[in-house]
Amino acid sequence: MGERRVRKRSWGGWVDAMEEALRVLGSSVAAVEAVLDEDHGRGRWSGPEREDADLEVARRLLDVPVLGRLVAAAARAGRDEIERPRDPRWLAPWGEETHVVRRPEDRVESLPEPPPGASPPGPGEEAPARLRVAERALAARTGALTVLLEDLVNPLNVSAVIRTAEALGLAEVHVVHRQGRVRLARRIHNLADRWLDVHLWRDVEDAVAHLRERGFRVLVADFGPGSVPVGDLVPGGPVVLAFGSEQEGVSPRLAALADGLFHVPTRGMTAYLNVSVTAAISLHLVDARLAAAGLRAPLPEAEIARLRRAWYAILAGDRPRRREEYARWLAAPPPPAPLQRHVPSREKAARHRDGVPSPPGE
Repeated sequence: MGERRVRKRSWGGWVDAMEEALRVLGSSVAAVEAVLDEDHGRGRWSGPEREDADLEVARRLLDVPVLGRLVAAAARAGRDEIERPRDPRWLAPWGEETHVVRRPEDRVESLPEPPPGASPPGPGEEAPARLRVAERALAARTGALTVLLEDLVNPLNVSAVIRTAEALGLAEVHVVHRQGRVRLARRIHNLADRWLDVHLWRDVEDAVAHLRERGFRVLVADFGPGSVPVGDLVPGGPVVLAFGSEQEGVSPRLAALADGLFHVPTRGMTAYLNVSVTAAISLHLVDARLAAAGLRAPLPEAEIARLRRAWYAILAGDRPRRREEYARWLAAPPPPAPLQRHVPSREKAARHRDGVPSPPGE
C-alpha cells in the first residue's frame, strides 16, 4: 500500500511539473509566434490556410523530443478522450445531479437539544473563548459578495480561493467544473471550507441563473472591451466576482452573461497573475468598497442561527460533555470576542521560551 501511494504521488508530481515547464515554453513560443504572424501576414490568411499551417507544424513536432510524443498521444486519443481528466485526485464524476451544495451542517452531527428544565448560561458565566471567536466571525459574515470559479485547470487554486473567501468573511463560494465535481485540497484550504457553503455546479449558465435570481450582479475578470481596473469598480451589492481558467480565462458563455468586466492591472513584464492571487486582490478591494459604501450587509438572523448551530457543533467535536455545554449557549450566544492581532506560531514559541508575557489585546 505504501509503495502504491508513492507511485500515485509521483504520477501527479510529474504531470504538474511537466505542465509548468510547458507553460513556460508556451509563453516564449507565443512571443515568437506574434512576430512571425506580423512578418508573414498570417492575419490575412484564410481560415483553411491557418488550419493547414497549424496541422503542418503539429506534424513536424512529431520529430521534436517530448513534444512529438505528446502530440502523438493526443492524436491517438481524440478530443473527447483527451479532455477527460486522468488524475482522480481532484475531480469526482458527475452523476445525474448538476448542482451540489456542501454546507457546514452537513459535516457534523447536530448538537443535542438541552434537557427539559435546563437553563441557558447566566450573565456571569464565562463563555468558552472559541465560541466568542465564532460569534465575532458570524457578526462579520456577509452575503453581499461572493465568488464564482469556472473550470479552473488546477483545483488547488480553488482551495486557495476558498481559504481567502472565508478569511474575508464571505458566506459562500461557487465552483463550476463541467468535467467533474472538484475535490478540495485540505493542505491548501486548511479546513476553511467547514465554515461556509460551497456550491458545486456542472453548468455555468445554471450557476449564474441561480445567483441572478437572488439579486446578484455578475462581474467577470476579463481583459475584453470595456474592462475596468478592479480598483475602479463601483459595486452595488450583492455582487459576484467570476474568474475563469488559468489557461483560457472565462468562457465565451460566461463573458456573455457578465454585467461588467474588470481586471487587475500589472506593471511588470509578467502580464497575468495566478488566478488565486487575482481573486484575493479583487475580493479584498471590492469587499472594502462595499463596506465603505455601507453595502456590506450582514447575514439575516435566520442564516446566522443556522451557521451558529453548525459551527458550535464543529467546535465541540465528538466530546459529549462539550457538546452539551455548547448546546446551552445556543439559547444565549456570548458576546463576540474583540478583534486581535494574529501572532505567528514562531513568535509565540519565542515568547514562551524567553518567558515574555503576551501584550494586552493579543
